[in-house]
Amino acid sequence: MYIQTEGIILRQVKTVNARRMISIFSKNYGKISCGTNITEGGKNKTALALRPFTYGRYELFKNKDSYNVQAAETIKSYYGIGEDIDKYMAASFVLELTDLVLLEGEAQPNTFNLLKEFFEVLEKRKTAYQTLVIAYELKLLKLQGLTASDGLKSRTGTDIIESLKFMEVHKLSELEHLALKADTEKVIKDLLKEYFSYHLGIDHLKSEGIII
Repeated sequence: MYIQTEGIILRQVKTVNARRMISIFSKNYGKISCGTNITEGGKNKTALALRPFTYGRYELFKNKDSYNVQAAETIKSYYGIGEDIDKYMAASFVLELTDLVLLEGEAQPNTFNLLKEFFEVLEKRKTAYQTLVIAYELKLLKLQGLTASDGLKSRTGTDIIESLKFMEVHKLSELEHLALKADTEKVIKDLLKEYFSYHLGIDHLKSEGIII
């Protein structure tokens, strides 16, 4: 059976015989693990659509519980993220975290829209990328039914709780001019790391060490 969906590439891994495994966060079907024989050589549009930080349209062949990418086209490649090492590190962390939160085959349209908005805002942002990452983490938790500002009340000061609440209720696009102080970012990041570990069992991210 052939299906079509828009999606965001979370990661890809090369396997044997030039075959690759692609993890796609699809708009209609949630996270899907797919195989593909599409080559990455050159700069053809199909190859570009299979790279991380890409929002694309994908034609998949489904055989029982397995998927194969038959065709792909790029809707938008957030190439601006790759041109800035700090943006790239922030985006890599968010992709890995989102990948770990998502369940295979479970549609999460609100999370999909949040990730897409994050890329849009990050690509345009000029500074304070980690403030944006923190805001994303808070909203990702909320979509999982967890409100960090409530859960961390007894762990930190009023000023930090107020910052958390502010970021929770405003869209990422509305936080364009918000920049937390470096020491405040560090405190919140440490608290969120513990929160994700305790409530969702997520810790030891590969990308985490390069952004803290």
